[in-house]
Amino acid sequence: MMLQKTRGLVFQTIKYSESSVIAKIFTEDFGLQSFLIRGVRSQKTKTKSANMQLLTALDLVVEIKSSRGIQTVREMKIAIPFQQIQTDIRKTTVALFLADVLKRTVHEHEANPALFAFVYQSLQVFELQDEHLPFFHLSFLVQLSRQLGILPAGRYSELTPYFNLAEGTFQAQAPIVSPHVEGKTAADFSFLTQLGYDGLGQLQMTRLERKEMLALILRYFQLHMPSFSGFQSHEILAEVLG
Repeated sequence: MMLQKTRGLVFQTIKYSESSVIAKIFTEDFGLQSFLIRGVRSQKTKTKSANMQLLTALDLVVEIKSSRGIQTVREMKIAIPFQQIQTDIRKTTVALFLADVLKRTVHEHEANPALFAFVYQSLQVFELQDEHLPFFHLSFLVQLSRQLGILPAGRYSELTPYFNLAEGTFQAQAPIVSPHVEGKTAADFSFLTQLGYDGLGQLQMTRLERKEMLALILRYFQLHMPSFSGFQSHEILAEVLG
């Protein structure tokens, strides 16, 4: 038996018994894996249920066997305490949305260090984010699209004022069949693809424009990732963030 250390982020937990859960954890070294976590629901165990909150960052000691569908955790502890994410209702709601997105976009059981580093670092930024909170999830989605290899191509300009969602490109003429956006929505989307988290203060959108932008990005993901569908957390998100 070989035990290995890795970092992980909790994507989902499912009740397995009165005291145990099956947790889907995105690990740095082994990709997305399912783990049986015993005693997490028991009052007597050292393993606290707080360790299983969505997007909790963990340091793990695990036993991985490729022939086994559910892996084993030998040790775990919180690596970074995301207190704001767990206690601020706005951040908690955003975190639920981000976890919902990640469950539908991360599937591989192999290491993806770049994707793991992006998500891990994004959560650290989000924990400390005070200003421009209503824009964070939009930037996260766009930057995630880069990690997934579906980042939109080109930029909005007078020569390319139409964004073709199906092709993922800005183009000179409106597509006849494919869904597309134009005008301020296309311009804002183009600008968003060029920004990092430190540039969110440059965005200027009304509540309605933010809602439309989120709908646009989710539609884009749905067109380019078949598994990305069937959730309503974005509606709750819109209500909480205003």
